[in-house]
Amino acid sequence: MKKSLLFILLPLCLAVAGCGNSNPKVDSPYVTEKGDTLVVDTTVPGKEIMGYGGPVPIEVYVVKGRVADIVLGENSETPRFIKRVYGIITPNWIGLKLKDAAKAEVDGVTGATYSSSALIENFKLAMKTLGY
Repeated sequence: MKKSLLFILLPLCLAVAGCGNSNPKVDSPYVTEKGDTLVVDTTVPGKEIMGYGGPVPIEVYVVKGRVADIVLGENSETPRFIKRVYGIITPNWIGLKLKDAAKAEVDGVTGATYSSSALIENFKLAMKTLGY
C-alpha cells in the first residue's frame, strides 16, 4: 500500500513543482541572472527604438516567471513626461506572468506619444528576448 501511494504521489508532486514557478532559460547577452531574478536590458538591442529625445532603454526584472519590476535606463526624454508615462504604463505589466505580459494591450499616454511608444516597444523587445 505504501509503495503504490508513493508511485501515485511522486509524479504528482514533481508535476506541481514544475508548473510555471520558475524563470525561463534564456541564452542571450542581454539577459543576466541575479539570484532568482532575470534581468533583461534593452539598451543595446533597443538602441533604434526612439522616444521624443532619443532611445528609452529599460531593464525588465523577472522573478518566478512574472514581471517583478521595470526600470528606466538613461534617456534624454523630458523628465516630467517620461515619469508620467512610466507611472501610467508600467503598472499594466507588473505582476503578470510573462506570457500574459507579452500579450497585454497597453495604450500610450496622450501628450507623450513618442515616449509611450518607445517604452512599449522596449518592453515588447524584452518579452521577445525571453521567448514570448
